[in-house]
Amino acid sequence: MTAQTTLRHPPWHLASLALAWAWASLGSPAVAQEGEAGTQRLEVRVVELAGGRAYVTPGEEAGLRRHDRVRFGKRSLRVVAASAQSALIEVGAAKLRVGQRGLARVRPASDDEVKRLPKPEALARFSGQWPRARLPARDQKPRPIPLGQALVDQGQSELTLWLGGAARAPLSGPAEAIGSGRLRARLRSEPIAALPLFFEVDAAAQKWFAENLDARDGSDSRPPLWVYSLHARYGAAAGTYGAAGRLRYAAQSLGPMDGARLSAPLGAGLSLSAFGGGVPQPLDGSPDFSTQRFGAELLYDNVESELRPRVSLTAHGSHFEDRLDERRLQLRLDLEPGAFHVGGYAQASLFDEDNPWNAAPQELSAAGARGGARLGPVRLGARFDMQRPERSRWLASFFPQDALCIALPAPPSDIAESCHGDEARYLAQADIGLHFERVALRLAFTGSQTKFLPSEQLGALLHLRWLEPLRATGLDASLVVSEGSLMRSAAFTLAPSLSLGATTELSLRYRPAIARYTADVGYFIEHGLGTGLRLMPTADIDFSIDADFVTGRDVDMVLIQALCSARL
Repeated sequence: MTAQTTLRHPPWHLASLALAWAWASLGSPAVAQEGEAGTQRLEVRVVELAGGRAYVTPGEEAGLRRHDRVRFGKRSLRVVAASAQSALIEVGAAKLRVGQRGLARVRPASDDEVKRLPKPEALARFSGQWPRARLPARDQKPRPIPLGQALVDQGQSELTLWLGGAARAPLSGPAEAIGSGRLRARLRSEPIAALPLFFEVDAAAQKWFAENLDARDGSDSRPPLWVYSLHARYGAAAGTYGAAGRLRYAAQSLGPMDGARLSAPLGAGLSLSAFGGGVPQPLDGSPDFSTQRFGAELLYDNVESELRPRVSLTAHGSHFEDRLDERRLQLRLDLEPGAFHVGGYAQASLFDEDNPWNAAPQELSAAGARGGARLGPVRLGARFDMQRPERSRWLASFFPQDALCIALPAPPSDIAESCHGDEARYLAQADIGLHFERVALRLAFTGSQTKFLPSEQLGALLHLRWLEPLRATGLDASLVVSEGSLMRSAAFTLAPSLSLGATTELSLRYRPAIARYTADVGYFIEHGLGTGLRLMPTADIDFSIDADFVTGRDVDMVLIQALCSARL
C-alpha cells in the first residue's frame, strides 16, 4: 500500500517563502513568544568583533539595554553598552564569529516607563540648611617669620657672617683718603628642642684706616665693636614670652634697649607688653644706664580679617639725671584690604614748662599717613609726614642745642629760650608705576619744607628697568631732577647688566649730572663711571664688589666697596 501526499503549494512557492523569511531575519529583529513577567526573547546578530568585544544588532529600540545578558549556545554574555541601533558585549573567553546569532530576554520599551521628574525645589528653601565650612587654616598656628630674617626651627642654630670693606680716595682737593673694614656675625639658636629657649647674638668688629684718624670729626662714633643684639628669650614670640639683654627693639616704635621685655596674649588678636632698661650710647652703642626707659605696648594683630589690621599703642617715658625726661604716646595703624595698603601714625609728647627748646607742654611731635595699591600692572603710592625734632635732656647731653631746635633770628635778651619751639619738617611723596613681565616703569615726585628755615626741596624721578626674555641681560635707566634751597641738579643714569650663568652678574653704570649751587652763577658738569660684580656660588654665599670713579669741578674721587655674606 502506497502513501500519497498531496502538496497544497507548488515547490517554487515554498522556496520564495524561505527567502522572504531569511530576508526578514537579516533586516529586522526576530522576537519569539513572550516569556515570564511580560518579557520577550530577542534574537541578535554579531556584526563585528574587535578588542575582545562583540558588536551586535539590534539595540535599545528593540529593548536590549545595558546589563542585559545574551546567550550564544551555552554561554551567557553581558551587554556593557547600548545605543539605539546596536549594543556592545564583553566576549571574554567565548568564541564568536561575525554573523553568529544569539538570544536575549528583554522587556520591550513602553510609554508607561517614561516618567516625568518632579519639579525641582526652589533654592530659597535650602537657605541656611548647610553651615559654613570651617577653613582648615583657622586651626593652624604657624610660627611667624620676621621679614628679612630666616626662621630657626627648634633645636637648630643659624650663623650668618658678613665681611665687608669700603675705601674712599680723593684724587684732588684737600680731602684725605679713608677706609674701613667690618666683620659682622649673627647667631640665632634654639638649642633645646623641648624648651622654647631662643638666643640671638649680633655684633660687628670694625677697623678704620686713615691718617690723623683720632683728630678727625666723629672719632667717638667709630668704635671697634658694635653690638646690635645680645639677648635671650623664653617662650614663643607669638605667645607669652620674656626677653632680656640688648634688645634690637624695645617696642614697635622704639629702638634698642639694654633691659627686659615681657609680653602676653590677651585673646582676639590682642597682646600686652611691658619693657624697661637702659638706653645705649647713641654715638658708639656702648651700654649706658644713666637714663632708664620704661613703658608698655598694646598690640592688635588680626591676620584672619579681610582688612588684616595691625594696630599698636605705645606709651613710654624715661628717667635722666634724677628727673622724668621723655613722655611720649605713639599710635600706629596698618590695614591691608586685598590689593590695597593704608597706614598712619601719630606721636604726642609732653614737656616741662621750662624746657630749653621752647616747646609746648603738649606737642604733636610727629604724624604721617601712607597708602598704596596694586591694580593689575599699575602700582600707586603716596606718603605724607610731619616731624618735629626729637628732643630730650638725654639727647641734649650729646648734641648741641641747635641740633634739637631752630634758633630765633634775634632772641630777646630777657628770656633764656632761643628756639621757635613749633618748628617742623613736612614731606610729601607720590609715585605711579607700571610693572610687566619684562619692563617696569616708575614715576615719582617728592617735596619737603622745614618751617622757619629757607629749606625747600623738590624732586622727580623717572626709572625704567628692562629684562630680556631669558634674563641674561638687563638695563636700568633713570632721570632725577631736583631743586632746593642749596642747589639744583639733573642727573641721568644708564646701567646695563649681564648675567653669566646663574651665579655671576656683571653691571656697568654711567652717570652724567649737571648742577648749580644757589649761591653760584653758573652750572658745572659731573661724571660718574662705575662697575659691579656679584658672585653667588651657592645659595648661602653672596659676594659683591663695586667701584666708582667720580670727576667734576668739586672733587675727583674713587670709591670701592665690597661685601661677602655666608650663612652656615
